[in-house]
Amino acid sequence: MPHGSKHPHERSAPPAAMSREAAEDVLRRHGLDAAGLAPDELKRRWQELARRHHPDLGGDERCMQEINAAYSFLKPLAPRTARDTASPRVRGLPAWAWAGHDGGNTVPDEVISREDYSDRNFLKKRLWELSGQSKEAWTLWAFDGQEVLPPVVAYGSDAIFPEMAKAMLRHGRRGFRTPRAVFAQAPNERYEVLLIHSDGHPRVPPVALSLSGPGGLARDQAFLMELPGRLDSLAASRGF
Repeated sequence: MPHGSKHPHERSAPPAAMSREAAEDVLRRHGLDAAGLAPDELKRRWQELARRHHPDLGGDERCMQEINAAYSFLKPLAPRTARDTASPRVRGLPAWAWAGHDGGNTVPDEVISREDYSDRNFLKKRLWELSGQSKEAWTLWAFDGQEVLPPVVAYGSDAIFPEMAKAMLRHGRRGFRTPRAVFAQAPNERYEVLLIHSDGHPRVPPVALSLSGPGGLARDQAFLMELPGRLDSLAASRGF
């Protein structure tokens, strides 16, 4: 498959349980002694190591995954979290938090840990604000070239597709790898997704792509198997 894609069924094995000792051992095997390093120095050294082993720069993908998993365990947690106390509230929680929840047995999480699109709740709140506090629940998907990442459901509108794409490109970034494509699925739509960004370019107008069933993009194996080729064809037809 193009772009080094794997067949959708070929997934990496889940990582083993991590501990501080195991994480330090992983980094030590790759030449980084993380014991006692300050957070900023640990981050700088990890970035150097990640560049050396990044698959797009000739490194090994398995090593890269191992290094990132170890760093994710060792890096410090966010020093503080925030709750949105200014937005209108519905059933005791901010209105934006209810996107993707039916109000039944599930209760949304309103905590915002980071003020950027890597944080799911920041993303949901920001898109809700930019859409004029829309009540349309859009499902947003990022495709990393190998698999579809977990979706985010956020209140929004088709008027903010460029910002939706920007948000999911950041939210779906893993290390130095940015998603290849971003899709938006309209409220109550089960058989079609809209390609709003691919291969570094916005899709204006969006490209409508049909799903083979109502189970969702991530479960549509036929769609996923054909997706890299369809993205290649679209890129070639546009000259990029």
